[in-house]
Order: sequence, then structure tokens, then C-alpha cells
Amino acid sequence: MAKPTSRALYSDYCLRQLGHPVIQININNEQLSDRIDEALELFREYHYDATSREFFLYQITQDDLDNNYIPITNDVIGIVNVASPGGGTANWMSDLGQLTKGIALNVSFGSGIGGCGILGDFQTTMTDFENFKMAFMSGQQWNYHQYMSRLIIHDELTDIFEVDDYIMLEIFREIDADEFGRIWGDRWLCQYGTSLIGRQWGVNLSKYEGVQLPGGITLDGDKIYERYNTEVLRLEEELELRYTLPHDMLIG
Repeated sequence: MAKPTSRALYSDYCLRQLGHPVIQININNEQLSDRIDEALELFREYHYDATSREFFLYQITQDDLDNNYIPITNDVIGIVNVASPGGGTANWMSDLGQLTKGIALNVSFGSGIGGCGILGDFQTTMTDFENFKMAFMSGQQWNYHQYMSRLIIHDELTDIFEVDDYIMLEIFREIDADEFGRIWGDRWLCQYGTSLIGRQWGVNLSKYEGVQLPGGITLDGDKIYERYNTEVLRLEEELELRYTLPHDMLIG
């Protein structure tokens, strides 16, 4: 069967994995939606395939200077580096632009053109990358507060920036599951969502002992809960050990 590519198909897939429609899965739509949200939230927070690493150029506004913080969109889960102006905004942007241009040229035309050779192009490009990293690593101290959606630089912004100045951020952004539907087919996410829904099913049935189904089948809510709770814990451990990026790559 094809992998699910939308939330609705993912929901149907998880229910089929639990036995639907042969077996009635005793869970209502709200509970089903909650468990899918729970699975997707953990996936986005920790799985390296759920985020993209990007460089984001932000233009300072008067509101930013008045508030003394920089607003960040809710889909950003971590900021790795912040490039501050240092010795002057105009010079910094010019230097950063030249470094970026140099890297792009070396990567695009690095096949021995001009007699430099592949090794020479590689060394030049790596030097540019190191300089580029230094532009981020030097400068002001800062903190990113995800649940406040704010980047706070430990200084008065008016002492660093003027309106329409720029700041460069290296960020991790959530991949939109509605736009990139292949996320729903991720093996770990499918297994985890199925297990969460199965555990909820067990909770719902646990208040009834020996639920009788047509054909003489008996369901034990406690056993269903234990089975899928064990799988939930196993998958969470797998996520941490196999699919999670180092914490210092996500949090500034």
C-alpha cells in the first residue's frame, strides 16, 4: 500500500493498523485528532527529518527597536547562530555578502577553471566557510525563547541597529506537513501515531472488563493499553537514540 501523504490518509492508515474496519476501534474523533497532534508535535520537535536548516535575513523595524527584541515566527524551533553587525552594519553586510558570493562562485565553478584545480578550489571554499562561520560566532550574546517567539539580544537594540538594518539568523524551521505531505509517510511517525491511538483505545476499554465482540471475540482494555504503551516507550527511545540532532545544534 502507498504511504499516507495527508493527515486524513495518515489517520485512516493508523486505524487500519489497529484492525479497523474488521475490529471496531473505540476512540472518538477528538481523541483521534489529539493523538495525531501529539505524534506530530514530538516528531517535529526531535526528528531531524521534520525540520530544515536555513539562513534567514531579517530587516529591523521601528517596533523591534521599541520592544527591544526581534519577533520570530512560530515555525522556528531553534536558532543556531546570529550574525551581528560588529564594526558597523554597512561594512558587516558588505563583508558577509562578499563571503557568500565567494562561496557560491567556488561551489558553482570549482572544476579547475582558471588553473586552480579541484583541490585549490576546495581549500578556498573551506576558507570562505570558516570566515562565514566567524561572522556568526562573534558579536553580541543572545537567547531565543521558542514559546515567547522572541530573539533577545543582551544589549539595547538601538545601540546596535537602525531601522531597515539587517540581521542574519541560522535557524531550524519546521517543515509544513500540509505543503510537504511525504512527512505523513515517515516510518517512525506512522508507528508512533498508531501506538498512541492504540494506547488511547486501551484506556477507553479499560473501564470495561472482557468487552465482547461479534463472533465471540473478547477485548481486554488493560492488555491493549500495556501492549501499545510498551510500543510508545520503545519508539520514544528509538527517536532519541537514532533520529534526534544534538541539542546544541537546535538551541542558541
